[in-house]
Amino acid sequence: VNVQGTINAVEAARKAKPRHVIFLSTILAAYEKTTSYGKSKLTGEGIIKRSGVPYTILRLSIAYKEGDDKTIGKLISLVRKLPIVPVVAGANEKLQPVYSKDVAKAIAEAAMKKPSNKTYCLAGPVISFGELMKAIASAIGAKRIFLPVPKPAMKAAVAIYSLLTLHKSFTNEQLDFILAGKAFSYEDAAKDLSFHPTSFSEGVRKAISHEKD
Repeated sequence: VNVQGTINAVEAARKAKPRHVIFLSTILAAYEKTTSYGKSKLTGEGIIKRSGVPYTILRLSIAYKEGDDKTIGKLISLVRKLPIVPVVAGANEKLQPVYSKDVAKAIAEAAMKKPSNKTYCLAGPVISFGELMKAIASAIGAKRIFLPVPKPAMKAAVAIYSLLTLHKSFTNEQLDFILAGKAFSYEDAAKDLSFHPTSFSEGVRKAISHEKD
């Protein structure tokens, strides 16, 4: 869908001769070993770059918002349900979840500027998986025990949990991404797009508080 959809969009853009095409990608496209989604977005980026249309590519990190039902939303759900929350022992993870309102501001800023023909990373400040889970617990006002678990045991637990809940509420592919341990600079986005991301502890608190309104 990402690849063919991008091809179709580029063909239409060539006819319409737009002033500026903004392509939303993912930081998964920057990983040497990535998911099928990351690969499709990387291919899409290449199509945009070779198209001849004026462009800006925005690579998004894990985005979250009010009522989130994706990666961060699923982690919030886990913390709400489990009195003992597993975290991976000895991991070198570097997460950069980004608040959706910060992303929206950056997209609006990019749209108002001349095309840069550049690729920007939209990511939040670096945080570890353990810090992220503790920030979620604090935001929902829950006291939780955080239990360090070896990665193989964590992957087995994720597989069992998905089986017991009869749906892929949180998958090992998502876990591998979380534990990849790679950080990305958003310095160029800060300079060119006035992108100043909210810390996760503040952003998740805002997102959860708005759910209650």
